[in-house]
Amino acid sequence: MSRLNRLLAHWPLLIAVAFAAFTMVLILSLYGAQSRLRAATDSRLIADSQRRADAVAEFMAERKQEAADLAASREVEAFLVNRALGMSPQYGLNVSLDAVEQLFNHHIRQKTLRGLPVYQHIAFYVEPGQPVAQAGGHVADNVPMTTLGRAPELQLDQQRWRMTASAPVIQRDVVLGHVVTVSDLRLLSRLLITSDMPQGAEGNYLEVLITDDGVDIPGSGRSAFDFGDAGRRFAQLPQNRVMAAAAVSEAAQFRQMLALRTAIAGSPLSMLTLTSEIEAYGQLASPTYVLWLSFFSVALLLAAFGFDRMRKRVMLFEAKNVEATRNRAELEQRNQALSEEVARRQAAESEITQLAFFDPLTGLPNRRLLVDRLTQALASRVRFPRQGALLFIDLDHFKTLNDTLGHGMGDLLLQQVAQRLLSCVREGDSVARLGGDEFVVMLEDLGTSQEEAANSTEKVGEKILNALNQPYQLEHSSHRSTASIGITLFGQDQASVEDLLKRADLAMYRAKDQGRNTLRFYDPQMQAVVTASAALQADLTAAIANQQFDLYYQAQVDASHQVIGAEALLRWQRPKHGPVSPAEFIPAAEESGLIISIGQWVLATACAQLARWAQVPALAHLSLAVNVSARQFHHPEFVSQTLAALASTGANAQRLKLELTESLLVDDMEEVITKMTALRAYGIGFSLDDFGTGYSSLAYLKRLPLDQLKIDKSFVLDVLTDPNDAAIAKTIIALAHSLGLGVIAEGVETEAQRHFLSQAGCQTYQGYFFSRPVPVAQFEAYVQQA
Repeated sequence: MSRLNRLLAHWPLLIAVAFAAFTMVLILSLYGAQSRLRAATDSRLIADSQRRADAVAEFMAERKQEAADLAASREVEAFLVNRALGMSPQYGLNVSLDAVEQLFNHHIRQKTLRGLPVYQHIAFYVEPGQPVAQAGGHVADNVPMTTLGRAPELQLDQQRWRMTASAPVIQRDVVLGHVVTVSDLRLLSRLLITSDMPQGAEGNYLEVLITDDGVDIPGSGRSAFDFGDAGRRFAQLPQNRVMAAAAVSEAAQFRQMLALRTAIAGSPLSMLTLTSEIEAYGQLASPTYVLWLSFFSVALLLAAFGFDRMRKRVMLFEAKNVEATRNRAELEQRNQALSEEVARRQAAESEITQLAFFDPLTGLPNRRLLVDRLTQALASRVRFPRQGALLFIDLDHFKTLNDTLGHGMGDLLLQQVAQRLLSCVREGDSVARLGGDEFVVMLEDLGTSQEEAANSTEKVGEKILNALNQPYQLEHSSHRSTASIGITLFGQDQASVEDLLKRADLAMYRAKDQGRNTLRFYDPQMQAVVTASAALQADLTAAIANQQFDLYYQAQVDASHQVIGAEALLRWQRPKHGPVSPAEFIPAAEESGLIISIGQWVLATACAQLARWAQVPALAHLSLAVNVSARQFHHPEFVSQTLAALASTGANAQRLKLELTESLLVDDMEEVITKMTALRAYGIGFSLDDFGTGYSSLAYLKRLPLDQLKIDKSFVLDVLTDPNDAAIAKTIIALAHSLGLGVIAEGVETEAQRHFLSQAGCQTYQGYFFSRPVPVAQFEAYVQQA
């Protein structure tokens, strides 16, 4: 307070500073206002001048057009036709000329500008010299024909103040004459704003037309304005720029005047606008500002005198208010502490609720809140039987985005997906995130019929698919994503919450299986398929543990029908079901990953069988082919497991042949070559199974350490009836021979097929014609008998 009191003791200085500051602000505001006023006035003046200059240009263009209209009139055309037919003046040609002159006279009477006729004279020339038809006043001299061309023209004669428009009369691309109109050039000034401007007068406005030489074109009733020797300088002023006329001429009549030149389009003329600065801009300072400045000064002085007395009263008031202020501050402090405590508790409760029932990334309800809302919805169906729907949404290839761009980009995508889902549903519907890239939308109140609910749900699903298909902006890159949607309805059956979620999940996987980026409704048959698949996988797991698998052997023979080897084929006697086709349980084992354990068992069993055959002289020469799945081959321990099977059984590696499918070669070719080379070093052979049905490429054939190509049975089946299959079989045989590889055909069922293949160069066969897949004892008996 002491510092403030010392400062307030110098109140005259404060008053002076305040007054100076106010004066400066006033001057600046005046300067700014006048600048804006000048700019606005200049723009208005330029716009007005340009509008009248355009009117002059349009008037001149109309003269050319009207000359062209007269040249193309029926009356002129009729005269030329009669003249071309050789009609004499006595027999109608004069009538045609009279019609032309009547047309010209009518045109002169009709065309006026502010009470004055536009045209002085209109004439029709067919040859140089005298016109054949004319109307209007007398013209001192004729228009020379040499100046007329094939297009309408406008000529300005500044010596005689005359404006001449001419247009050719053309028939069949031949100029047969010209129509010429003559107007008073001074008539153009009627389009301008003019007033008598006495020299030295103020408050006047004048617009005049000047030539390039600075000569004024006088108006009707007004003599030419005398610019003196400054006329040429006025004609050379920049266009559409307001300037001080005193900068062009020092004559007294141009003092405090503004000048603006506007060009007349399509002519050598310009419009010069002259106006008084005072009339254009007004007074530079307003008396109102000065009056307010005086009032402010008086008020400021009165305030300075009263300030001291007010200060004393304030000090007294402050002394009495100190105690009350202190008490109030203490009370406010206690209230503030209490308010902060209440706010902290409310924030904590809100955070607990948010963490318990909402997803922290997207802000959507989580699984717990979704289950709660779905439970309430199912309970309400007892009293209000209305249909509802669940949409289970899973983003396609979301893991690829996370692996390539990082989890940060994945989180941004999930947040944008959540916002788009919210925009696709009604206010009373629910959107939840279950976790990862899985979302669920719950729709309620979809009507009483299941058909109506299905139609409404499908529309919402299509809307969601379209919204999620739009590009996403992830920081500085654009990304596209699609989704698969599974839908289940609820309202009529007594399904539980978990059952509904499972149904929607099953339908979503059906959408993914059918190409993704689509939606599918739940079908009860889906549950049957899933149940059957789960039971099959469970029985496969038990079959591995209980050794329920068996190997059958199908003979491979040479051209002399001698058995040289066999292919080991997996068979399974499923308890309570009997034999199961490999085409049914092998894909299930591939999908579940059990194929790795099954493949290890097959390899170990095959190697043990090779070791037993090696002890029997009649069977020691046999080789054994074993099929290897792509998933088993890509297992990191495949090479070591194969070598371990050979070592533990003592089997001859050179009698073991691994059959690989072409699908195995699509992914990571270098890994495939490395593993094949490592096994080949121990003597293991390789055969490419089902060759020609998959990823057939010469690029990998020449790199892979193969021993044999196997012709697929689909080509052998119709080799005698289908020329294409026959050509493919021959091509595979020739390709194998050219690469130095062996070749074997599977699926040989007739002697005719074997003979065809033999003639084509294939000497090794496998198929029902020789032997079906049989148990080991039956196979050994067949070999010894053969």
